Amino acid sequence: MGDRRARKRLNKFCLNMRRNERLNNDICFKLIKEFKELYIKCKADEKYNGMFTHYRYLIRLAPIRQAFEKNDYSLALHELNTIFALDDIYQLRIRTSLIDLLNKYIH
Repeated sequence: MGDRRARKRLNKFCLNMRRNERLNNDICFKLIKEFKELYIKCKADEKYNGMFTHYRYLIRLAPIRQAFEKNDYSLALHELNTIFALDDIYQLRIRTSLIDLLNKYIH
């Protein structure tokens, strides 16, 4: 699958996730797993973006990690939507950190 197509599918998937706010934990886990599979298919941007906001995404990773540690997948899904909406998740630094986090908790 081409990168453009993968990103388009991921963007559409994330927009649909936002509409489903009240889901049980099992469904949220499956959605996060699907997000992970789509996200891994997307390539990182080659152009650097975020000179003044380089570390801003780290603040948004902490609640995701905490939600995973508590097995609260609905909160994790909400926080993934937040980072998707507010940060450029295709930047290499964000992509690497987020994929590492997803690989650690989502099997």
